[in-house]
Amino acid sequence: MPEKKLTRAQLRAAREQQEAQNQKELSKIEKSYDKKEDQIDNFYRKAKKKQEKKKIKKSRVVEKQKADKRGFYLNIAIAVVAALSLILIILIFWGP
Repeated sequence: MPEKKLTRAQLRAAREQQEAQNQKELSKIEKSYDKKEDQIDNFYRKAKKKQEKKKIKKSRVVEKQKADKRGFYLNIAIAVVAALSLILIILIFWGP
C-alpha cells in the first residue's frame, strides 16, 4: 500500500489546528479555575463581612470593670487560702 505523503502546507495546517484546539482546551481550564477561585474568594469575602459586622466594643470603663471583677475574685481566693492555711497551722501546733 502506498503511503500518503503530506505536503508542508497540510502539515502546517494540521499543526495550527492542533494548536488552536490546545488553546481552546487551555482557555476552558483557565476559565474553570478562575470560576472556582472566584467562588472561594466570594465565600471568604462573605465570612469577612460577617466578621466586620460584629463590632468590637472595647472601652476603658468595660476593661476596668473586668479588671475589678477579676481582682475581686482573686482577693476572695487569697482570703480563702489564707483562712485554710491559718486553720492548718492552728491544727498542727495546738492540735492533739
